[in-house]
Amino acid sequence: MMLILLLIVLVLLLGPLRPWSARHWAFLASIGLGALSGWVLGCVIMRFCGSLTFLPLLGAVVGAWELGSVGPSILRKIDNDGKE
Repeated sequence: MMLILLLIVLVLLLGPLRPWSARHWAFLASIGLGALSGWVLGCVIMRFCGSLTFLPLLGAVVGAWELGSVGPSILRKIDNDGKE
């Protein structure tokens, strides 16, 4: 099931959503990095503290939310560095 979902996302990003994903690359990269780091942090906390089982999912959502709001401006500034 995960492979099918991955293929659907790849087809959408390489097909009809290609112009949108090219314009919003900083937003997509920030959300992906935030979700991944939140998931890892949630897994580490759950491993050592033995807390709630939905903590990695909650960490992924919070991480994607936070880096999605801050990250694109930082990535755009890095992208334009040296072009001015």
